[in-house]
Amino acid sequence: FNTFLQMIDVLESSHGCKVLSKETVKLPKVGESKKHKLYDTQNPRCLAIVKLIYSGQLITLMEIDTSDGSAKLSTMMLRVASSEWLENNLDEIKKAVIKKSLGWPTNIFKKHFSDSDYSGIPHPKSKHSGKLDANEIKPWAQRFVNWMSR
Repeated sequence: FNTFLQMIDVLESSHGCKVLSKETVKLPKVGESKKHKLYDTQNPRCLAIVKLIYSGQLITLMEIDTSDGSAKLSTMMLRVASSEWLENNLDEIKKAVIKKSLGWPTNIFKKHFSDSDYSGIPHPKSKHSGKLDANEIKPWAQRFVNWMSR
């Protein structure tokens, strides 16, 4: 998560975002799937959740640890009027991520939000699976700002 957290710092320091909270939660074991663990270390795979304010709106960012290169996954951005929705649906989201082999459960988001209220923001291309070059962090942050400004 290091580059993701560095990107959050850029959002805060350069783009006027105010971080309200940062949380990391473990993804659960679901059925026979082993996706809840990182392949290279067997440590628990985690989901980072960052809640921030940008131009007066609450934005929630969710990032799954794919540092082991097991999946190419975008960062999920949600515009939610209240953080209560995520708290009430987090367990369902975590299980669905594992069931989808580390994919975002867009059916859950479609059920609760309009298309403009959630979006997967792709990671920058990288030569090293699961890792980003440091010079990609600022442009990545700018892509988030572009989406949040819509």
